[in-house]
Amino acid sequence: MFLPKLFLAALLVGLSVGAESPPPAAPAQRGGDGSNRCEWLDTAHTGITRFSVLPGGGWDNLRNRHMGLVADLSFSDCVLSDDGTFVTPSHVILYPKRESQVSLMSHVMEHYENYTSSTSFSVNLGGNGIFHGIGIDGKFSEEYQEVKKTVLTSKTQIGRTQQRYNMYAARLQPDFKLSDSFTNRLIDIANAQINGRTGRARYLADLVVRDFGTHMVTSVDAGAILEKIDYFNRNSLTSSVFTRNKLSQCLSVSFAKVFGLNFDSSLTVTKEHVKQYIDSVQMTTINTHGGPPIGAKANLTGWEARLRENLVAIDKIGEPLFGVISERSLPQIPPPRLENVIEAVKEAVLRYYKANEVKGCQDPNSASFDPLANIDGVCEPTMTNFSFAGVYQTCRESNPGLGLNLCGRDTSPSQKNPITGDYRCPAGYEPVKLLTLTGSRGSRCFERHKSCWLVFSCHAGTDCYESTTTLDSFWCAASRDSKLPPSSGMTYGGAYSPRFSNPATDAKTCGDGYRPYAVARDIRVCLSADMHPESLGSRLPLGGLFTCQAGNPLAEAGRHIVTANSLLKADGAFSADNSPKRCPDGFTQSTIDVIDGCELMQCVLSGSDRARRSVIKRPPFETADFNYAGPPVDTVETDGRRWGFNGSVWFYEGYYGSPMSAKSTKFNNDANNGAASIFTVIAGVAAVCLAVVLVGLLAYKKRSAWLPPLRRRLGRRRAGPYQCLNDDASDALVNAGSGSYGTVAPDDAAMETPPMPEHRASETVVNVA
Repeated sequence: MFLPKLFLAALLVGLSVGAESPPPAAPAQRGGDGSNRCEWLDTAHTGITRFSVLPGGGWDNLRNRHMGLVADLSFSDCVLSDDGTFVTPSHVILYPKRESQVSLMSHVMEHYENYTSSTSFSVNLGGNGIFHGIGIDGKFSEEYQEVKKTVLTSKTQIGRTQQRYNMYAARLQPDFKLSDSFTNRLIDIANAQINGRTGRARYLADLVVRDFGTHMVTSVDAGAILEKIDYFNRNSLTSSVFTRNKLSQCLSVSFAKVFGLNFDSSLTVTKEHVKQYIDSVQMTTINTHGGPPIGAKANLTGWEARLRENLVAIDKIGEPLFGVISERSLPQIPPPRLENVIEAVKEAVLRYYKANEVKGCQDPNSASFDPLANIDGVCEPTMTNFSFAGVYQTCRESNPGLGLNLCGRDTSPSQKNPITGDYRCPAGYEPVKLLTLTGSRGSRCFERHKSCWLVFSCHAGTDCYESTTTLDSFWCAASRDSKLPPSSGMTYGGAYSPRFSNPATDAKTCGDGYRPYAVARDIRVCLSADMHPESLGSRLPLGGLFTCQAGNPLAEAGRHIVTANSLLKADGAFSADNSPKRCPDGFTQSTIDVIDGCELMQCVLSGSDRARRSVIKRPPFETADFNYAGPPVDTVETDGRRWGFNGSVWFYEGYYGSPMSAKSTKFNNDANNGAASIFTVIAGVAAVCLAVVLVGLLAYKKRSAWLPPLRRRLGRRRAGPYQCLNDDASDALVNAGSGSYGTVAPDDAAMETPPMPEHRASETVVNVA
């Protein structure tokens, strides 16, 4: 049963359906204090709803996914749309389409690379020209991956017909406020940079990209889309008859038949052409974006009637994430520091793009075709394989006398060449330096003591010494003049790290027959000495390795394998500084990992399965650094709290903007210093206790000498006018009558009784303690 018919012009270019005149703009609703508020929405039964298709959110332009909220858009302050239908935050302006635009479009795409997103075309197109021409925006979306897989497995072309209903445009006003979560992340980056922790700053910037994406959506077109995608066999259609224009007409007529629409009788295609096209279609999908769910028996009239209740974003415009950070949007960070934060976020976005850039042959008819490639490269290789003899890595420690043995740790591995069992290449091969980096850091502290308090020693400070490791990574390429047997060298089976999987196995492991060998801090390269291709299923012909520090000598013009004494450096390795940082023709260039912001690239002939989906490499590309490192700073401001650093101790200095009078207890960053402080306290307490015991013993001996005579004397004496002032009765007596002080008579006059004052009639008692 066919549906109500539309006019013929909709089948080709579109039509404009006159909308009813919009109601007059409703006045802005205000609270009792005169400011724009939205409390009235909860109490007034106006039928006005909040507009949900808003800009201001983060956007991952590689995956076409919404991410965390970048702009602070709350409905505590709101405005009403011109047609009085929706309410939006005050920083968003909603433009209703005075005439609802309904467009019917048909496109034929001969290659899956020509496929574009139905709902994110503008933001994907805008992202391609920002990062030095990297054109991989949207290539990791579910929509694109599914279309690509279907085209490659069925060997078909794509025909897409859309009917688009564009009803509203929401635009974000300038000078908006950033969300609290996004602001806090940027402040964390600034704190790490101020403290000299560059690795930590890169890690935090990667987290920003992971959680907030690569862009921020600044404009949204809201409406609905009805879409039909055909996968048809181009070879079954006569090329001289089915031109691109006629194919587009066949797509429109086929769409009209599905939804019961009429098509123009003046079209140049005939019923036979349409039937032949429909017969060539191997698969058809019908998608709706927005609107109510549509069943097998599509009711276009009912679907259109409920569009306003089910609006979605049918196109987006965005800015790069670092482009929305400014002095106005982030006043918490001073301008000089803000520039560094913006640059850190920009570099993190660029790392994300470069990590997922796969340059290779995209011609499905070529033997070098790589279905994982997302940037087109040369398809015909000059060689199918270069002789390769493994890798090795040296480790040097700056202060080995400390006994830290840093080169024995997992983050600073030394690696011998599996063929030679030493730090060198086998005969006929020359080492090519890949990169130099810092492996790990360590420190050891020694307590200084000095003599004090006779036999005791006191803590006199702590001396700490630091040691770092330097890693030099090499790979072995065959020399041009050497004559190598066919079975020499090693086979390459991919690489992996804790952050990325091995593309040859889709896991963080090596394939059967391969063993992992260390490169950099934690990258493992899979190698095998078995040179028989049939015995190794995950073998990848290798065309060299290169990084941001060194190029690939195998990619030099007119050179298959490089060797020349003039290219050798002092350490015997090839000087690849001037070599091109690319792969030889026909090899696919992809990222193994990112080390300290530097990409490690491989050149391989993958021969991957056509049905295999691309796996995106997500940040962070750095490991979390929770240790304080780098030069000391005076103050560090974190979330409004101010901390000071005097070289070894951090202390709290109050909140940002407050006086520096409120200081709390200091805490020491050095565990050894903390232990030394505890030892000092214990030793001090023990010394005080010992001193008390010695004083008590001396007092006891002295007391035993004068206590018996005094008792004898006081026992014979009558009550007199003297009174003891303290615990030692021999030191002072008080004359109770006159208030004058007296003294105790010496021992030889102990039997004499002092005269009593005549004006005292009472007797006093001498109290002896």
